Amino acid sequence: MSALFTGKNIVHFDRVSSTNTVLSEMLSNTTPLADGSVILADEQSQGRGQQGSFWEASPHKNITLSLLYRPEFLTIEKQFYLSIAVSLGISDFLDEQLQQKSQIK
Repeated sequence: MSALFTGKNIVHFDRVSSTNTVLSEMLSNTTPLADGSVILADEQSQGRGQQGSFWEASPHKNITLSLLYRPEFLTIEKQFYLSIAVSLGISDFLDEQLQQKSQIK
């Protein structure tokens, strides 16, 4: 993983169907994206989750983003642990530093 900082490259949208879909499309169109890039949207209408689940996010009431990491130091089987660690870190920051109750989906 070559990212020294997450968010050095932020691609922001007002509204998308899904930040994950946008990221996938950008990568499949060979758009060069740096490791640690963030795809961020104020609103998404068809957010994608695990095992085919979907949800809508109201504008300015949810954090809707996708992060691009290429964790070459982790095997495929262990890469989900990185997602867990990042999610818990963001949740702890919101809860403890910003006094904002958070929930991970």
